[in-house]
Amino acid sequence: MYLVDDFDYGDDEGTELKVPGADEIKTGQWLGVTVKSQKPGGIVMVCAHRYIQSPDLSKFHYGQGLCYLLDAKLNTYESLQLCKGRPVEKLHQQLGFCQVGTSVSFVGDEFALMGAPGPYTWRGTIFGQVVVGDFLTKDKTVYHGPLSDTNIIDKYSYLGMSVGGGHFFNNSVYTYISGAPRSKMKGQVYFFEKFNSEDLNISLIITGEQFASSFGYELLATDVNNDGFGFSMTSLGDINKDGYNDVAIGAPYEDNHGAVYIYLGSQNGLNVDPSQIIRIKQLKTLGYSLSGGIDMDNNGYPDLLVGAYESERALLLKQDQ
Repeated sequence: MYLVDDFDYGDDEGTELKVPGADEIKTGQWLGVTVKSQKPGGIVMVCAHRYIQSPDLSKFHYGQGLCYLLDAKLNTYESLQLCKGRPVEKLHQQLGFCQVGTSVSFVGDEFALMGAPGPYTWRGTIFGQVVVGDFLTKDKTVYHGPLSDTNIIDKYSYLGMSVGGGHFFNNSVYTYISGAPRSKMKGQVYFFEKFNSEDLNISLIITGEQFASSFGYELLATDVNNDGFGFSMTSLGDINKDGYNDVAIGAPYEDNHGAVYIYLGSQNGLNVDPSQIIRIKQLKTLGYSLSGGIDMDNNGYPDLLVGAYESERALLLKQDQ
């Protein structure tokens, strides 16, 4: 893989992010904390979970977070502020510090899942929305997990630190998953089902086995048989064309710059040693967020998007032939 730093950003109108308004603070918003691509020719989501709203120029700053949607040419066309307009009078005891966009996952062809570990004294929750399709005809419901201070999730559980989804129990129905790494002092993973309302219903809870293990801090849905580790992970697809999926693992604080480790899959699972380690000394927090498996330049090989929030960069790493 090699670094590509000459994006075709298109016209200014479709790409440049707006100058912050009087009611918002973007300094320190951590743009690029999560970066996810959908599929070939699909959209990209880039989030800033520390984005701040200050409505009516009030003295309160609400760290609610937001996510940007970009088209296949990386032109920004929409922003999602899923906590905006929700109750904030009690600050952290409601949705004043949502931090939506801490985690993101595309599930299926149209649906995006976003983690928000801050609501209701950091119990946390998840939001889901259809992000593909004609605006007039698509489902515009904002689906969500628990949203109250009396739900079964304990305070400071941080549900939403990780999200994902797949056909875990039924080949025709998607199940959504989210990690709560501080729940029950061990960490838990929650499984959600979507029925006929905006509420995502909890269908299963898996609890970690070891005290303070932060079980559920990161989730990865892929068919490679591995335990997973690292601050961020993504399935790359089959980058070496051997018939097995490969994985990228981020280490954003290594040597004060960050690194991305590439591990190849095999019939026995992941190889023990990385096939490549990507380091860029000019950047910091390289590998904080990862999204792979999409062939963005149509050369037959999947590429990798990498976020480096301290350098305010989202990088495209292309697979050479």
